[in-house]
Amino acid sequence: MWNIILFQQLVFCVRDFKNQEEYEFGENGGTDFLDNVLQLNPEQPEEIKAVRELLREYFEDIQCYLLPHPGYKVAERQSFR
Repeated sequence: MWNIILFQQLVFCVRDFKNQEEYEFGENGGTDFLDNVLQLNPEQPEEIKAVRELLREYFEDIQCYLLPHPGYKVAERQSFR
């Protein structure tokens, strides 16, 4: 018998997201993007389906935020931490 551990929240932050025409930056676009990524279809291997199902089962809340590139001043600056 397995004991299922339920976690509260999983948050994906996707930096440098490049498809803003299809999904807007932020939580709204991230939610749409994640729903699309986690969809199940019959052609997927069973392992992929299982992982997607378990993510939804183990986490009470799954969020995704799409973030743009921070800009080269930030990304390439040595002093920026």
